[in-house]
Amino acid sequence: KYCTDIMNSGFIDKYRERSVLTGKKIYNPADNTLLGTVISIDDRCRLIVRTDDGETRVISSGDISVRPLK
Repeated sequence: KYCTDIMNSGFIDKYRERSVLTGKKIYNPADNTLLGTVISIDDRCRLIVRTDDGETRVISSGDISVRPLK
């Protein structure tokens, strides 16, 4: 019930509107590899990422960075 209440409250839309990650390139800080560009956030609050080769991936957990490590 709690999850349904959140989904019906408009929370996801507000979360998408306020996201600073949409449109940003993201990196895996463990090995500094480019994961892709965040194109959206799905209804389960996961990042939807487009890779450089055009593949769409969903990231549900883990560390990311918006800038590559030097």
